[in-house]
Amino acid sequence: MAIQPIDMQVLFSRLNQLGKEQAEQRDGQLHTQLVQGAELVKRAEQQEHSVTGARETEGEDVRHVKDENRRQQQGKKSDAGKKRGEDKEETPRQEVLTEAYLGKKIDISG
Repeated sequence: MAIQPIDMQVLFSRLNQLGKEQAEQRDGQLHTQLVQGAELVKRAEQQEHSVTGARETEGEDVRHVKDENRRQQQGKKSDAGKKRGEDKEETPRQEVLTEAYLGKKIDISG
């Protein structure tokens, strides 16, 4: 498709306008990056100088700590009982039965 002389005239007349638009787009992107960077710095300074509140403690973490404390107390009681000579019956261990031929080979043939 050939360019007509009238098209060339239109292009040359709009050349300055197109250049300005492209420069504004380029500068606009730079400006938005600068603004976002400034906001990021401001947020970082606020977090650095602010006091954070305690997070909600009722949850799994508290239960975990309570369970650990309970186990430690039970362990101390059982140690004290053994020191006194009080031997309680040990709970029998459950035997784990394993088959020698299971779980040794992997079939990768699909």
